[in-house]
Amino acid sequence: MNPAFLSRKSQGKMHKESPTCDDKSVRGDYFEQQVWSDVETFVRITSVLGFAKIVRRRLEERLFPLIPEDDRKVQQAKQQVISNLGVVVSEGERLTTLIDDVLDLAKIEAGKFSWNMAKISVSEVLERAVGATASLFEAKELDLVRHIEPELPEITGDRDRLIQVVINLISNAVKFTDSGAIECSACLRGGELVVSVTDNGIGIAPADQGKVFEKFKQVGDTLTDKPKGTGLGLPICKEIVEYRGGRICVESEPGKGSTFSFTLPLPDRSWSLPAELAPRSAFRVSSSNQISI
Repeated sequence: MNPAFLSRKSQGKMHKESPTCDDKSVRGDYFEQQVWSDVETFVRITSVLGFAKIVRRRLEERLFPLIPEDDRKVQQAKQQVISNLGVVVSEGERLTTLIDDVLDLAKIEAGKFSWNMAKISVSEVLERAVGATASLFEAKELDLVRHIEPELPEITGDRDRLIQVVINLISNAVKFTDSGAIECSACLRGGELVVSVTDNGIGIAPADQGKVFEKFKQVGDTLTDKPKGTGLGLPICKEIVEYRGGRICVESEPGKGSTFSFTLPLPDRSWSLPAELAPRSAFRVSSSNQISI
């Protein structure tokens, strides 16, 4: 079952049955019911994934070494088994990621997401995100160029979620770039912090640029380009950034690359946590980073 199927099923029900009431508790209960009706279909994949990994490891450690290497047909069968198990594992991991993304997005939209606010530096967020994606650059032999203005002010936000935004943007940039470099920048502009990630990859057609932030949308020719992912990464980024009072956008030209940027307001343009979400005791505050691809 693929994300497109989930999208049609979930979104169809949401359009037909979604409550019009503005009461957050009503909307929260509704989203939980709809999400779990879909997630229950996928949850069993975690056990299938675990068993598949065990089978693959046992075959590689105990059985495959006993197979004679001079039998061509046996070797072909061995490679087919390895390939098939690889597909099971990769699809299991993809569906696990899909479950996490669906739950995150549903919680945010229902107003039931837990935000851990604290003051942090944008530079720290960028460094954490770059460190988490270092292996992606190595795998594709891409260079990383950083342009981070010194002494950027601290801001308020959820550190881990802002790191998640930057990681997603960098990962997308790497995914669609085959050679060259990816540039990450952070600067002050017009009273806001601006984080951008720029690549020289395949780019996005003008007609598709507005769609990339829609749920389950993967632009381009999905038959030939074979995009990977759930189609939820950028919508989640959008929710996180907008919750913090910022904006996210893309500038792109087919064949020349893309730049994804998001803005965050500075402390003097104060943003405050919605009253209904404010804790009774001390609240941590975290800041975020801006990156774009």
